[in-house]
Amino acid sequence: MGTANNLESFSFGPAAVFDPARFELCDLGIALEPSFRIGRAERILVMGSCFAVRVAQALRALGLDASDGGLQLKYNAFSMLQELRWCLSGGFGAAHVLFTPEGRWVNPHRHPARLRATRAEVLDAHLAAQRSARELLRTADVFVLTYGLIEAWFDRVCGLYTNEAPPIAANHDWSKRFELRQTTHAQNLEAMLALVHLVREANPRARFVASVSPVPLKATFCGPDVLVSNCASKSTLRSALHEAIPLLREEGVPIDYFPSYEIVTLAPRRDEAWRAQFPDGAPDGRHVRDDFVEHGIMQLFLRSYLEPDTRLDAQPALLPAAAETLGTLP
Repeated sequence: MGTANNLESFSFGPAAVFDPARFELCDLGIALEPSFRIGRAERILVMGSCFAVRVAQALRALGLDASDGGLQLKYNAFSMLQELRWCLSGGFGAAHVLFTPEGRWVNPHRHPARLRATRAEVLDAHLAAQRSARELLRTADVFVLTYGLIEAWFDRVCGLYTNEAPPIAANHDWSKRFELRQTTHAQNLEAMLALVHLVREANPRARFVASVSPVPLKATFCGPDVLVSNCASKSTLRSALHEAIPLLREEGVPIDYFPSYEIVTLAPRRDEAWRAQFPDGAPDGRHVRDDFVEHGIMQLFLRSYLEPDTRLDAQPALLPAAAETLGTLP
């Protein structure tokens, strides 16, 4: 900025002034001011996409009780909010699953949206996960929320957003039922606030860590360029969280932002942060390397939020390869 010539007249913290030497650090030397700590006996519910999965892996390896409750990956704020509403109040049912022209059933509200032979199979799997998550939702001490994207499909029949793109190419009628929406800052802000309010109503002691997934879009429905669309997606989510967190804090909600997105996207050497290929040798380039997660993102998270006796510092490498899981991240 052009006003940087008189910095000596002001008082700044050690990380508040740009220093190119920070790019030599795996975690960029980012300074955090966590508003709470996580104790060894506390229960943690993770929800969202890649970062939530990685947090759960690392915390479980340290012996902590961290789980997604069986809800699996959720990619947008609206599907996250809807899932929690279903867990607490019910409502998910036959109207929300699709019958394909090939005679199979698919659930666009669950990841992965596998084809099943019967509608009962699809419903039972999702309802079982909701029952499992309900108790955790009401008792968890900490919620780790990771928001992934803003492109979302709206089901006009049910009046809600799906978690994944419906296979509309397989059924012409579905192209009339489902509408693609590039959701806005205001819409995502509203959903983020509603999600926290919903959780706090059911679980008044809940604390929150929110982040934006650094993993870029695999493809964009709002083209023409996936890189440009990804920038719009992540910027919108980051901006919405930037506004949501102080609003929630004013209400007395303990909630922090964790900069996993910034740590990865600002890494000066792409080959150190991003995985070149999947474990099976297929091209990747979108998912973050396990060692970068462990030594950059998770070290900072654990140093900031875990009580000293549960930190990762003195532990061996704890993050499993989890090739099957990583291959499904957003």
